[in-house]
Amino acid sequence: MGHGEPARPDAGATAVSLRALRDGPGEVLRLVGEADEANRRELVSLLSGIDGGSPTDVRLDLSGLRFIDVAGAAVLLEAADRLGSGRRLVLQDPPTTLCRILTLLWPGEQTIEMEIR
Repeated sequence: MGHGEPARPDAGATAVSLRALRDGPGEVLRLVGEADEANRRELVSLLSGIDGGSPTDVRLDLSGLRFIDVAGAAVLLEAADRLGSGRRLVLQDPPTTLCRILTLLWPGEQTIEMEIR
């Protein structure tokens, strides 16, 4: 870590996982771990099936996401863009870092909604 760079929690662990939850109506998917350039391919693979055939928005619980960088945010945007038909990727409890990245680099993005609970 260089001077002035923010510390990453668990910098040695870059695993990421996706699992389905039942939380009220519809399905919620939970992304856990870290999403960064080191595991970008794994994240793309995990999110490749979320476009499914459902006509509803896709909800992604990010409360267990410890770290995300611009590469991880770009993967989320790509997944949201694949939903099509006016559907959105709803990010529940996104890390502050992700909120900042999306606001600065993709202002006005319509395919992603951030929901802070």
